Amino acid sequence: MSLPKTIPSIQSLKQSAKLLASTKNIQLSQALDLVANEYGFTHWTLFLKYFKSIRINNIESLWQSFLPGEMILLSAPEGAGKMSLALNVAAYAAKKYVSVKYFSMHVSASFIIERLNKIVGPNLVGDWLTRQYLTVEERSFEQKTLIEEIQNNKPGSLLIIDYLQAIKSHDGTDPYRDFLQKIKLIAQQHASRVLILSQINEESSADSLDYIAGGRSIGKHFSHAIHIEQQHIENRNHRGIVLVKSIHYQKQKSLLQFNNENYRFV
Repeated sequence: MSLPKTIPSIQSLKQSAKLLASTKNIQLSQALDLVANEYGFTHWTLFLKYFKSIRINNIESLWQSFLPGEMILLSAPEGAGKMSLALNVAAYAAKKYVSVKYFSMHVSASFIIERLNKIVGPNLVGDWLTRQYLTVEERSFEQKTLIEEIQNNKPGSLLIIDYLQAIKSHDGTDPYRDFLQKIKLIAQQHASRVLILSQINEESSADSLDYIAGGRSIGKHFSHAIHIEQQHIENRNHRGIVLVKSIHYQKQKSLLQFNNENYRFV
């Protein structure tokens, strides 16, 4: 069962129910059921069970969980496949006629294009470039400049930032707080999706958000936080994906099929 694109987060649905309970002077449990009714469920418990049953086990299910206005943090050690996973998401979005912009701060635009050529083929990639469904920006960014670039993008776009630690910052105490707050606000205002890659060391633990990119002050800005596990990097056929945090679903681990020759997740 796939997630309808119109369903917002569980948190926002609960807030709607609280407001409804106050307005109609009814019990919160009744209000929750009424909210569930709007999405075709007879009771809130069934609606919640539906959310918990969703598994992110391929690119399609990942995209369906990634709603407009949300941000995903994708973390992994170097060489784990986070860029390939991001490009698979980009290809899926472009096939749905969603404009994609890739901000690369460590590899060339030609490298990105060549990797996409292997994932979906040069004809499709060439068509996306011609129709401007796909743009690759290759250079170093300071936070202020990157915010301006994102602000000027077409609403409803998918924006991929590769990668967080490469963005220049002049704030040594909490270098990403203001930046992420502003990017999140732009994403919500423009109904855009923002996927930010994060480079971590291989010793990091997936037990909490602290390992992702410098602590919970980073993780709190994201609707979802996904980690590619170190132990599966040498496997040519799979990548271990951990959904560390999600406003929609319960924490989960999945094995995504991966082709090491064409860099395709299926």
